[in-house]
Amino acid sequence: MSLRSIFISTALLFSICAIAQTKTISLNANNPEGAALTYYPPNPEASPTSTSAVICSSNSDNNAMIAALTKTGSAAFVLKNSQSAITQEDVVKAFEYLQKNTGDYKIDGNKTGILTFGAAKNLTAKLGSIAFIGMIDPETFPKIGASTAASIYIDASNANSKQVISFYNKWLKIGGKAELNLRQQPVFDSIKPPPAEQEDLVLFCRHSLLIAL
Repeated sequence: MSLRSIFISTALLFSICAIAQTKTISLNANNPEGAALTYYPPNPEASPTSTSAVICSSNSDNNAMIAALTKTGSAAFVLKNSQSAITQEDVVKAFEYLQKNTGDYKIDGNKTGILTFGAAKNLTAKLGSIAFIGMIDPETFPKIGASTAASIYIDASNANSKQVISFYNKWLKIGGKAELNLRQQPVFDSIKPPPAEQEDLVLFCRHSLLIAL
């Protein structure tokens, strides 16, 4: 491991440890072990932006993404389902909860986005309530409609470039805002990302936020 990687990993860990008042919210009163959101407030040293992002990730270590978001003054919400993969219903419930509780978290409901890996079909429901979408190596895509207003940042490998570029062009055609970054190889398929991939995740978060602002 390089000194740079060690420094970045240490800095990220320090940032997460410095975050206070994290909170986990069950999204199903009848099944507390199911879908849940864990809230990470903005870093107190950053200027608050009222922007927030829901992270849909199977990674056990989301510290890099959380730190990247909170360091900018944004709130992070990690969506997990301990009993199954994240479903469309989980995403809908997460956004409904946030829209109803914007005051509690000091966020703007019109500046809440989602960061997702692989399948993005769970974004087809109530897409109008999502301000921005960050997608890493998407295998499926959100439904495209005339009312779609979300800004999109796509980070994908060349292995799926034909589908990605087709979706990207269709999104631009309806007047949507989008940016695309193509890589040679997929690098985000590990459960616990190594430091080099954590650096890429940080950049992914920053680009996803920037395109929405």
